[in-house]
Amino acid sequence: MKKCISILMSLILALSSVALFATSASAVEESLTVNATSNITQLFPGSSMKISPDAEKVTVTYWYNVQDYALLNCEFVLKYDEEYLEYDTTAGVNEKPGNNGNVALFIKPAIDDNGDVRGVIYNTNPTSYEGGAIKANYTDLNGSNDCEGKTAFVSVTFKVLKNSGETTVNLDLRTLGFLESDGNNMKPHYLVFQNQLKEDHPVYITDKSYSVAYEGDYDENIVPKAKDENLRIGMNLSLSVNLTTSFFLTAESVGEMTDPTLNINYSDSFSTVNKDLTGTKVTINNVEYYRFIYEGINPQRMHDEYTLTVTASENGIIHYNTDTKSVRNYIYTALQNPQNSKWYRIFTDLLFYGSNCQIYKGYYADDLIKSGLEEEPYACNTDLRAIVTEENTKISNDEVSAKNYYLRTVNDGEFSDVATPQAEYKGVQLVLGNIITMRYYFNIDDPAGKSVRVVRYANNNGEKGTKLKTTYIPANKFEKYSDEYYISFKELSAHQMRDFVYFTVVDSEKNPISNTTRFSVESELAIRRDYYKNSTLSEAQRTATKKLIDLEKTMILYGDAVIEYLNNTN
Repeated sequence: MKKCISILMSLILALSSVALFATSASAVEESLTVNATSNITQLFPGSSMKISPDAEKVTVTYWYNVQDYALLNCEFVLKYDEEYLEYDTTAGVNEKPGNNGNVALFIKPAIDDNGDVRGVIYNTNPTSYEGGAIKANYTDLNGSNDCEGKTAFVSVTFKVLKNSGETTVNLDLRTLGFLESDGNNMKPHYLVFQNQLKEDHPVYITDKSYSVAYEGDYDENIVPKAKDENLRIGMNLSLSVNLTTSFFLTAESVGEMTDPTLNINYSDSFSTVNKDLTGTKVTINNVEYYRFIYEGINPQRMHDEYTLTVTASENGIIHYNTDTKSVRNYIYTALQNPQNSKWYRIFTDLLFYGSNCQIYKGYYADDLIKSGLEEEPYACNTDLRAIVTEENTKISNDEVSAKNYYLRTVNDGEFSDVATPQAEYKGVQLVLGNIITMRYYFNIDDPAGKSVRVVRYANNNGEKGTKLKTTYIPANKFEKYSDEYYISFKELSAHQMRDFVYFTVVDSEKNPISNTTRFSVESELAIRRDYYKNSTLSEAQRTATKKLIDLEKTMILYGDAVIEYLNNTN
């Protein structure tokens, strides 16, 4: 039941954070949208690209993807709106001087390896068409250079006259023929004839055939990209001791596009993740999402921002959207929503926990993530303010309860002394990192076939309560440390930091071959407090120990807040 409640809590938080996606209308910069279309939509599906307001030129290129054939001929009219675009007559852009006047450079297969152009007849100002138009045909009975895969077909560069609004460049393709080498003969194939596509023709391949507009002059190596604001990235936070964020992308926004991918990049390049989202679909509240779960965020790195970029491919064009997220911003956004008041204590303690990790690690200790609680609008929220004051008092006055339930050797009936142990306990340690880990150290002559049994019990007012889970960690997970071994136990959730954890080495039949040791996160805090109070420490040691105690106190507070929420929900 508790697991279901935790999941539900994360989902509600995700819904409450929709404001994270909101875009201020005043912040949206005006730009020109250029549509690259064609009458042969099966071959050139078309695309819409936004051009930056300061762009002086835009190029529209049509690529086709065919088998190993040479271009025989083509005939087309390229139409455009002269209110937005002007055909660029600069030498070397769309045309260049030839022996008998200019020659066209915009039919790319007509340009041979020496840069010479052959077989092109064109008119950049035909009187039979209203508005801007380029009428052209090309024929080479010997065929152009062979082309295979993605090949630039028609590409025209324009000067931009208006930097906002929307305009369309359309390729009206009448004829498109190829030559196939058949021994000593050249066999013609018409892919497009009389404005019609022969879809069943062997030369026809739709994959990677596309048309696109982009800034600047023609670039044969360009990878066209289109910003797609429909690809909005949602985020929620799993409230566990090992911080986990989930990122969501609606399947509807991806539609028929392929290869959805998510990139996560920290501002300081601490971590970069590239995740193929194919096969990650989940359905939540009857909505289908692509989901990526990002586990194990270091608590101090709740301070950090990371850039998320999602991409998907459509007809060879990469659609993308970028957003900036952080756990810190997520929490403060959630705190602004009164519907989230039931989680005020959890969020407050989580901010305290992250801040004390920053202090302990020396990570942006001058910009603690809890500092925003003292600012507007949070400082004026009466309910939130009361919780912040209460938790601060517990930390300052050392009122976070913690008892030492550590037992080197347990002998309670269920766990008994082993008369001749084959493995000897050497120590237990709490490791504070991106995942809260207990390490159990032991000696054993031959670990082959052995395991460490980890049994977790609820802490029922200091007594062993309900058995919660048993885990066996096999010998291939044993780590060597000097002449000892250790295992790492990483399965504690936020509300389990007071639970009892029992460690026993067992043989291949799961019979105990060591005595049993009991530990808990709560015990670690109690032991650390006693050490601080009763040991002779240097000033530096006292400072370091105090930082660690404050960190562990906020860990326990955070866990207690989650327990309180779960108990009240039940």
